[in-house]
Amino acid sequence: EPKKRKAMSVGDKTGMFSPAIRSRVSGFIFHTILGNSYLWGGIALYVTSYLRKYDSTLTMSDSAILLPLGFVFQTAAYMVSHFLQDKLGVRKAIITGWLMVCAAPLISSFVTNFYLFIFTYTCMFSFGQGLVYVTAIMSSWEYYPDKKATSTGIIM
Repeated sequence: EPKKRKAMSVGDKTGMFSPAIRSRVSGFIFHTILGNSYLWGGIALYVTSYLRKYDSTLTMSDSAILLPLGFVFQTAAYMVSHFLQDKLGVRKAIITGWLMVCAAPLISSFVTNFYLFIFTYTCMFSFGQGLVYVTAIMSSWEYYPDKKATSTGIIM
């Protein structure tokens, strides 16, 4: 049975803002930053052109799979995130996701193989994005169990 996390009330303060307020604000910031995954349409031409130096058979049609594949890995992370939150805790689950989100573009910038690029840029980034995406929302739900829709709306 998963261990239950103790939800803090809005009045519990460990700093300038209560954890409940911080969960909404940080969730909003996370989601604003995570929106950059839809950038692929703008950079696909440049990335494909670069990778064609190392594989002349690569076409724009080949790279068209990256965005839909990213959605698959992001959705898979949604399903895993609750398990990770129970095992690692909310903070470590978010840090794990952010490490993947930050490392993926950095590693991808050194990759010259298209399939390795798919793994680093699409799979790794999208999975990390999915972890942060859902964990931020679920964290806010713990503080506002009767206002889940409001919390989700503020964050998104």
